[in-house]
Amino acid sequence: MEIDRQLIVDYLNNRGNHDKAVRAGTELPPIVDTDRESGLLGELDVQPEDLAGGHPPGPAGQGVVRDMDALDVQPEDLAGGHPPGPAGLGVVGDPDD
Repeated sequence: MEIDRQLIVDYLNNRGNHDKAVRAGTELPPIVDTDRESGLLGELDVQPEDLAGGHPPGPAGQGVVRDMDALDVQPEDLAGGHPPGPAGLGVVGDPDD
């Protein structure tokens, strides 16, 4: 797969990995062949599948969710008062405390 270097740099910056973003910007070619550069991408902790959608990661570096129905949890479950689901997400304790 070929990926624009800037997408990788932006991805790393959005994850807060600014040192790795600088390294990617200086050591990767403008168009990155993910097979050829797999070693450096591994050192940078970048998985090509994370970049395939072309979306920068969110605050936790998880990317963009396009289909909420595909998740194990619904947004309202995270708002409070619901026990955790199979993925272990939810609120611990009483949200009114």
